Amino acid sequence: EDNKYLAHETYKPQAGAPISAVATPVPIASLDTTPENLRNVDGNAAIMEEPTNENDNNLRPNFAPNDEVTRELKELYTNFQKCLDLREKYMRVSCQRVGDNPSDKDDWVIYPPPPPPSWPAPPGGTKMRVSDGPGSIGSDFVREEVKIPGQCDMWYELDDTGIFQVYETKDEVARKNPIIQVPTPKEYFVDLDFILSVISDGPTKSFAFRRLKYLESKWNMYILLNEYEELAEAKRVPHRDFYNVRKVDTHVHHSSCMNQKHLLRFIKSKMKKTPDDVVIFRDGKNLTLRQVFESLDLTAYDLSIDTLDMHVSF
Repeated sequence: EDNKYLAHETYKPQAGAPISAVATPVPIASLDTTPENLRNVDGNAAIMEEPTNENDNNLRPNFAPNDEVTRELKELYTNFQKCLDLREKYMRVSCQRVGDNPSDKDDWVIYPPPPPPSWPAPPGGTKMRVSDGPGSIGSDFVREEVKIPGQCDMWYELDDTGIFQVYETKDEVARKNPIIQVPTPKEYFVDLDFILSVISDGPTKSFAFRRLKYLESKWNMYILLNEYEELAEAKRVPHRDFYNVRKVDTHVHHSSCMNQKHLLRFIKSKMKKTPDDVVIFRDGKNLTLRQVFESLDLTAYDLSIDTLDMHVSF
């Protein structure tokens, strides 16, 4: 029955052919139910090519690299390069480049010698003299062993701009040829004014901010992907101490050295162990800790934060 209805829907009589009262069934196997756009596709084809439209190319985004540098970027890059050149210039004249520090040279003598290293000395290496440890600080200093350099043969004088210039010989003084050409005050302030103008420039700050955010994002991505590997690698290093280094800040206020509870415990401990220590000068006489508590009509048992109204602020 299904075949009859299907044949009835798909059968179309030709013009001039006799029409039968009963539709002739058509076998399902002879029907081509394949869509028209797939009838000409080879059976071995793996990818179907969709019909292309000439207007589709205009709708697709163009990601071709553009090597053209805008005027704003060109100005930014020029200013950055000049800042780098100024940095190199002043590092050179102030002897702050790599290799300019005499303490980095092998013949530099440190006296008293530094403390012994915490790692074993390499085999066959040169053994330098080391101190006897922290307990010998001051006692290992021998004045006769200090090598004081002799008189220097160089010359110096004050130039017309008010800057001391250093010369190798007296003849160089006459030729005004110093060892290092120290910039004049005018030159220094011109360079400083240029750097300040670059720092205060709006597009420059926006570019620097985006660059810093980009670097921060790269670092965060690296940490997310390699955090555990980095920790494992650090722990595999012998004599490791870098991954558990803590910053030591010597700028400490007394208000942050203890809280109220710690201060109260400290006072009670002093009252119990050393009550006869002089702690205050009042009314022309020295008072011990016991006398201070007696003047307040208090004992160590009665002492509390609310009783003394203590505020840890010095």
